Amino acid sequence: MLWQWADELTPNDPHANMAMDERLLDDLISGARTIPIVRLYRWDRPAVTVGRLQSWDAVAAAFPGRLLVRRPTGGRAVSHGDDLTISVVVREDWLPGSERGVMPSYRLIAGALVEAYGRAGVPAALGAEDHIAARRSVDCFAGAARCDIVDERTQQKLMGAAQRRLDGVILQQMSLPLAHVADVRQFTVELKGTFAAAMQVSEWLEVTEIRQEQLNSTDVRL
Repeated sequence: MLWQWADELTPNDPHANMAMDERLLDDLISGARTIPIVRLYRWDRPAVTVGRLQSWDAVAAAFPGRLLVRRPTGGRAVSHGDDLTISVVVREDWLPGSERGVMPSYRLIAGALVEAYGRAGVPAALGAEDHIAARRSVDCFAGAARCDIVDERTQQKLMGAAQRRLDGVILQQMSLPLAHVADVRQFTVELKGTFAAAMQVSEWLEVTEIRQEQLNSTDVRL
């Protein structure tokens, strides 16, 4: 299946980053978009994304003075600025395999990240158990849950992820702190290969104008 790959090298405005992911979700639902996409992007300033159903005041208290932006996906607050963010927007019935549901789709997408970490020399795996801190804190990276990607050697969390499902379409957003990636450019090359294998991509359509294209047609609602 044909997929789009958008690797945005220039850091972008936090509000625009979230608005563009939401627009990609909306366009796939409406039929304005007919091709699934993997989007890699950075942040032009420190910011914290607040989960779709999370308390804004609780996050503001935990991250005083930080720019807060509402995220279209659920989960807890994620601090951005020194991370690589990856979003995947796809219709669930376009995913390979017969299993459907939140966890099968999550594991399929996250599995590509696990494989890419391995190729980059980081032994990664899905967490084995929930940490109490992960349940109590407003901060996504305060502890690892069973579905998070962790370093097998230390159980340190390597990725924060959240998913939104609407009308058969999935938006999965993932944040990877760059402290765990020695060579970002090489990691993205590996990631492209592991995504292609996991999603059974027949061809990548390179997208270089996603930022301008979406800003020209997006009403920022978050």
